[in-house]
Amino acid sequence: MIKAYALAILLFLLIAVSHGSDWLEGGYVKSGDTGNVRQYFTDPIFTTKSGHSLSSDPSIRDMQVSLDMPRPSATAGLTRPAKTVKPNSALGAKNPDASGIWQIDLADGTSINLNLHQSAKMIFGKGSMAQRGYAQEVSASGELSGKKMLLNVISNSGSELYAFSMDTGRLPHAASYTLYRVGASPAMGSIKSIQQTPLH
Repeated sequence: MIKAYALAILLFLLIAVSHGSDWLEGGYVKSGDTGNVRQYFTDPIFTTKSGHSLSSDPSIRDMQVSLDMPRPSATAGLTRPAKTVKPNSALGAKNPDASGIWQIDLADGTSINLNLHQSAKMIFGKGSMAQRGYAQEVSASGELSGKKMLLNVISNSGSELYAFSMDTGRLPHAASYTLYRVGASPAMGSIKSIQQTPLH
């Protein structure tokens, strides 16, 4: 009787273990198999385009969807204004006319009379120079840049060079010269007066 009872208990345990194994392996709590659960959370309705999970709250879900919607750039449709190129004021600017009869009186009593011509910005001509009762011919050449004129006057003997620097808009106040002589150091001098008589 005891043996039969023990045998019945053993059979019951074997059957229970067998059914338990089938229940554990039947897909309810099987290790590593989350396919049945994952399918409910991988449905597209639970994710946004950016891959973030949507909230179950309708108002929050609407906000998440609106945030993921593409928006036009703040600069879309705007065109950059074309770069404005400022005209070069120096182009086409007319230089002052330096042609004419010039009389330059220096502070040391020297007087120079020149007949100057101008072509573009270049100045050239001839004249005479009176110095301590002695007169001699001179030639002149220079350049005009805006209102600034640089003029070199050289004696016929070639032993003296007067280098003038003038602001034609502020004569005679803005004018000076440097005298170069053979065998002597350069010497700066002042100008007493300057007069220009146009040729035409």
